Amino acid sequence: MQKIENILNKNKNVGLDTMLFIYLFENNEKYSDICEFIFGRIEKGLNIGIVSNLPLFEFLVGKYKADSKISSKKYVDIFLNMPNLKMFYPNTIILDYAAKIRAKYATRSMDSICYATSKVVDADIFITNDKDLLKIKDKKAKPKVIILEEYL
Repeated sequence: MQKIENILNKNKNVGLDTMLFIYLFENNEKYSDICEFIFGRIEKGLNIGIVSNLPLFEFLVGKYKADSKISSKKYVDIFLNMPNLKMFYPNTIILDYAAKIRAKYATRSMDSICYATSKVVDADIFITNDKDLLKIKDKKAKPKVIILEEYL
């Protein structure tokens, strides 16, 4: 955990991709520990989590496809009530920037919106496992894309 702790210590505002929530909620064998660590830091206020409201949508779609018996209210409550997790709705500025990313780098729409949300609200880093987002080439720009796999 030292590698991820070092990066989180240097970057207060942390953009979060949908998959981190999925790994956490589904207790993913490979990633749940690191996700618990990241979300634990957010809950304690050591970092601020930044997320679009669209990951909730993505997660719930998967839950309904799997016909999960767990109430969706539990997950909605986590998104809405986790301390230091700030959820943002896609506005025209976010959608415009997401469209530019998608057009220039051929990223998926949802990934573009999640990254753009973090960019527009000034996240320092964006944590994902989607290597497609490494296509965003401006090394000076924030948020820097962090691939979770590399911090295991």
